[in-house]
Amino acid sequence: MKKQGKGTKFFLPIAIFVNLVVLFFFGFLLYNSIKSYFNPPADKYNEVKKTIAQFAGKLNKTNSIQIASIPEKKFSEPKTLPDIAAIEAKPVEDIEPITPKTGQTAEQTPLLHDEPQEEDKQVAQNPVESNKQEQPVSEEEKPRAKRVTLTYTNSSAKTVNLVGTFSSWQPIEMKRSGNVWKATIYAFNGTYRYNFEVDGTRILDPLAKENLNENSILLIP
Repeated sequence: MKKQGKGTKFFLPIAIFVNLVVLFFFGFLLYNSIKSYFNPPADKYNEVKKTIAQFAGKLNKTNSIQIASIPEKKFSEPKTLPDIAAIEAKPVEDIEPITPKTGQTAEQTPLLHDEPQEEDKQVAQNPVESNKQEQPVSEEEKPRAKRVTLTYTNSSAKTVNLVGTFSSWQPIEMKRSGNVWKATIYAFNGTYRYNFEVDGTRILDPLAKENLNENSILLIP
């Protein structure tokens, strides 16, 4: 085995000691930097404090000027209502009666009333005509819808509908009896246009007396 020299024997403790000194030195510097950051010197602290005090004094001065510039508004005292109990009621006896005009007695004084209107005058002059106007129209004079039956002959058709102006062109289903299709409508006197819809196809009425613009004409006298 080789023997360790004296230099090698003391090198390790010296290195450890140097490292500890270096660590202690840097730790001390770090401590001072942190302390100076959180605890500034007294002169800087006093300077900051003085600046804050000056700013607060200017702010208070500005607010006092603004408050002093606002004019004071004087409010008038509210008006008091008169005391109702203090108002004396005037007795009925003190009211002066209405006297008739000169040369008229109380019995001769004409009564005041509204003048008759033009319509009332006309009714008074012509009572017979007014009674005629007020009479309602009798049931016999009112127009009545007439019953009309339309027919169409077709043995091979599956469905037949009736459409026209009397139903606002809404389809009316026709009933089949053998080879004849029938539909009954109720309409007032006048002229109407209509068609037959045979299996979805519109056609003219073969029995119509008159056709116009691809429509058959129905005249109800």
